[in-house]
Amino acid sequence: MSTARLDSLIAEAADISQSVRMADGHTLSLSIEAGAKVATVYLWPGLDAPDTEAWEYEDNVEVWLTTGSFGEGRLFGEVPVQAVRDLIEQHGGEAVAADDDNVLAAPLAQLSRAGIRCLPWRDSAGTYVRVPFADGEEITFTGITAPDEDGRIDDVSTGHMVRDHGGWLANLEDGEIVYHSDGKGLQYEEDTAALVAAIIERAPRHGGSAPEEGPGDTAEQLAVKALAEWGITAHLDDESLIGGARNSWLVISRDQTTDGMPREDEPYIVLGLANVDDDEWPMAQRPPARPADEWRVLLGDGNGRERDVMARPAGSANGLADCVAAVAEWITMPQASPNPLTQLADLHGTFKFGYSAEDVRSVFARISDEGGPYLVCVWEYCDEDGFGGNSQFYAENDEGEFFEIKPDVYRWLSGELETPGPVDTWVCAPVPELEFLVSDDFHNYGRSED
Repeated sequence: MSTARLDSLIAEAADISQSVRMADGHTLSLSIEAGAKVATVYLWPGLDAPDTEAWEYEDNVEVWLTTGSFGEGRLFGEVPVQAVRDLIEQHGGEAVAADDDNVLAAPLAQLSRAGIRCLPWRDSAGTYVRVPFADGEEITFTGITAPDEDGRIDDVSTGHMVRDHGGWLANLEDGEIVYHSDGKGLQYEEDTAALVAAIIERAPRHGGSAPEEGPGDTAEQLAVKALAEWGITAHLDDESLIGGARNSWLVISRDQTTDGMPREDEPYIVLGLANVDDDEWPMAQRPPARPADEWRVLLGDGNGRERDVMARPAGSANGLADCVAAVAEWITMPQASPNPLTQLADLHGTFKFGYSAEDVRSVFARISDEGGPYLVCVWEYCDEDGFGGNSQFYAENDEGEFFEIKPDVYRWLSGELETPGPVDTWVCAPVPELEFLVSDDFHNYGRSED
């Protein structure tokens, strides 16, 4: 039985991976040095090694010389050349494409043997083959006929015969070229083996071949469903990237009774799908299928700071469930009341050189927004130039009743005291009803109007 392809590779002392397709559709690749009696052999997915001493040196690494990962195949070192020849003969010898075979027959058989699903396709763009992957990406490839006597290429399709083959072109949806025969000068068998090797090498990066029903739900759809089982509503947020791509993730508010995104000053939690290898957060763009995909949970404090809470591999059985449980725990966890003084420390000494009605509005509004009492300043008068004269600070409740406040509050604002004490101790005894004629409705009152 002839093994012409193997013999030529041995004679050429191939120092990079070269492929041999067998009659039953299986494929192996090998590398051999000049004059060597043994070779490094890669058995493509689906091809088993004989249980003999010749195949005892298996290397479990995924890298096949310079061609990258081949996925589920097996790599063997120091395999005697005769053992390689015996294996080829056991599988019917080397495959030989007949001149009148359709160019697609060989690549479709090899990809099928490797577990890669292909969809021959025809539409307004022509005839080609779609290779869909689990992450929603797909490679399309088509054949190119050899130039005619005038150097013209008559056909870019998959309908021609082997005798008319000029090359292959395979690319991703964004136009990235996966394989192109241009300039390689390969015969049909070698060219086809190189095309198939390029597609198989690419498949693991996209989670392998897509199932027959197509790629699954996006990460966003999966996460929204998982959160809904806990009664949790999330909101999609994203950012644009150079080149038109987008990163996206889910933002969840602790207060689940409100609609929309959390306020900028509110704590929040983020659930997203991240891929460090690709430097992306593709929550809304694709399913969680790539090897480096992981579910991530981050906690934002409402002041521009975020910290990691949890990361789980997307391929793990409970990865998403663990992250959703962490989100639910954060939402339901009792929260200690924040200390307003923590957010108000910068107000110390604000009134050191006096204050105006505008200063009062700004400072007292801050105090109220951070959970402190609603403070007001009662001025002696208000004229066309605004509030002026002697003034006094008070606290006011929702019913319009006024209360004295600790002198320490003024001493703190004027810089005489480091801290005014807890805000819940600022309000003191009620005061008799105050009389004033003017109010700006923003913390300022005037007793008289000039």
